[in-house]
Amino acid sequence: MYHLEYKKYKWGPHAKFMVGLQKDLINKIIPFFKKYPLQAKKRKQFEFFCKVENMILKGEHRNLEGIEKIRLMREKQHIDSLDALDAHVQWGVE
Repeated sequence: MYHLEYKKYKWGPHAKFMVGLQKDLINKIIPFFKKYPLQAKKRKQFEFFCKVENMILKGEHRNLEGIEKIRLMREKQHIDSLDALDAHVQWGVE
């Protein structure tokens, strides 16, 4: 883990953690963010990530049915995020 000079990027302080092994995702990253939950949109993205990771652990990504299920989940998540955006923005039609 290392500290990033955030003033340069105008972001709040944060750290980056590089993961090279799936077991690090399962044993370090996922438990960390379950203990310290993200907020709003990032939380939903994390929940989606956990579902996909669970499917990968079960080997469901190795067939077309599993890939299609992941694609549909991703598509639904994208539509849900557009619905949330639409609730806050009036779209102009020309």
